Amino acid sequence: MAVSREMETRGRVYATERAQGMHRVWGLVWAVCAALCVSRLVADPVLLLEPATYEWGRQAENKEVYEFSFKIANEGDSELEITNVRPGCGCTKVDLKKSKLAPGESTQMTGTLRTTGVEGKMNKGIILTTNDPKRKTAIAGLDIRFPFNCQGLRMKYTTYGARQQQDSLQVYVYMENCEAEAAIQIKAVELPEGWDCPDTLPLAVAAEDKQTLRLVRQLAPGTVPEPFDALAFKVLTDSDKTPEVTGSISYRPRVAASTRVTQENANEGEARPAVRWPLTTPLVPAAATAGETAEGNP
Repeated sequence: MAVSREMETRGRVYATERAQGMHRVWGLVWAVCAALCVSRLVADPVLLLEPATYEWGRQAENKEVYEFSFKIANEGDSELEITNVRPGCGCTKVDLKKSKLAPGESTQMTGTLRTTGVEGKMNKGIILTTNDPKRKTAIAGLDIRFPFNCQGLRMKYTTYGARQQQDSLQVYVYMENCEAEAAIQIKAVELPEGWDCPDTLPLAVAAEDKQTLRLVRQLAPGTVPEPFDALAFKVLTDSDKTPEVTGSISYRPRVAASTRVTQENANEGEARPAVRWPLTTPLVPAAATAGETAEGNP
């Protein structure tokens, strides 16, 4: 009797454990099925861009036109659509072989970069607009570098035009290191009275690279600055080849090119022709008297 009760108990325990095990198995099966169904419902395209940046490296000679190629693939579960391809400038020409990619499909984006007259680093980008919800906008980079045709540190331009921004005049000075290997330090900037350089100095300019200096002149609130020309300033460096680099600042108030001015001729009671500012000569009819100009025309 005792043995049969023990066997009966063991049988019940075995049956219970087996039932629980089957419940766990079926629960796992249902969970996997549910996950698969959900993944099907939320399937998205996934953009793959290779390489992220096309790099030519340093070129000893500027050949003016360089070819590039990117791989674009769809690693998602629904169709990838590239709705727009926009080069960063007119120097870049792009050809996208296919704009719609099925899951697992890929294509090529090829083109050319024109580098005529470029010295130092050149960084451009191609902007892609897609339906990838996590990457609606992607940028394919283009990087190339050329030697400078000079030595030491130089300014990209010798004269810079100031612009009024709220209660200040501001100038952005572009400095270029022409050396192939050595960095150059900008130690100080000598400026006219009232001007300041808010950048932290000394400032390092890497080999064959560029930096921007910001020069600022604060204005009293509501002040309208007078135009000026050839306001000299000087950049001091640690380069033996160019210990000092000089430039100048000019300022002219900005006048919208689309502004049209019509003035009344008080003597004749007739309206003078419209003048588009700024112009060196007014837009006057051919029959107008020689030398007649609109008042205030430069």
